[in-house]
Amino acid sequence: MTSPFAVMLLPSYKANIFMVTLFALIDPSLSAFQAPHSTAIYDIVCTLEEHWETMIDAIQIGVLPDIDDLGKYRPYIEVRHLLFFEVISSSC
Repeated sequence: MTSPFAVMLLPSYKANIFMVTLFALIDPSLSAFQAPHSTAIYDIVCTLEEHWETMIDAIQIGVLPDIDDLGKYRPYIEVRHLLFFEVISSSC
């Protein structure tokens, strides 16, 4: 699992799928998506297609994009996001 636990607590399915997809793009060791239902994979692919530029910009800048429904979980997700970038930049 590449996304932080706080992503699973998000009240919005769209925010959850967006963050799972973003963290999957950040992780260079990820080789496959796995989901209990094919509709989840379909939603990930659709989210990736729809928000590709936003996700790439977020990765390049190193900041979480402003999306709705992160609410009180945003600080926990940001901490994990920053740790991810530290690991990636130290391995390059």
